[in-house]
Amino acid sequence: MRTLFALALFFTFVMTIGCAKKNIYLYPPPSIDIAPMPRPSLPHYGTTQTLVIKGKEMLGNGEIERALDIFEEAYTLDPSNPWPVFYLSKAWATKGDYGEAREFAKRARWLFTGNPDGEVIAMRQEAYCLKALGQISESRELLEKVNELERYRKDAD
Repeated sequence: MRTLFALALFFTFVMTIGCAKKNIYLYPPPSIDIAPMPRPSLPHYGTTQTLVIKGKEMLGNGEIERALDIFEEAYTLDPSNPWPVFYLSKAWATKGDYGEAREFAKRARWLFTGNPDGEVIAMRQEAYCLKALGQISESRELLEKVNELERYRKDAD
């Protein structure tokens, strides 16, 4: 292993010296102006987060229709963000449309994959919707999964 490392180091040194003698640069010399590359960023993250906060305020004030519009706009801007979807579920449940609320809770649960805390709150929301729809046994099953998941996480901590 040491021999391989020494050989790689030697090869790098030889290539650097050889390229420098022939004015071949592995990287552009500092005298050449290169336009900066645009930095990748998360699309609309700040805007989406702001809209979710604004929608939560509207929902808290009882302005359900405005909250729905705001959450839908946030979801349109960033469909991979689970929070607008979760709050769409909350808004639809507040409005009394538990079928629609359940669909958004299921979608939020899927988007929260890999985020155990998010999955738990989305599962609780879905269980609430199932209970409101009269599907008590499905609601209980989902809550049992939530409790099992929380126990597993407590044991892991």
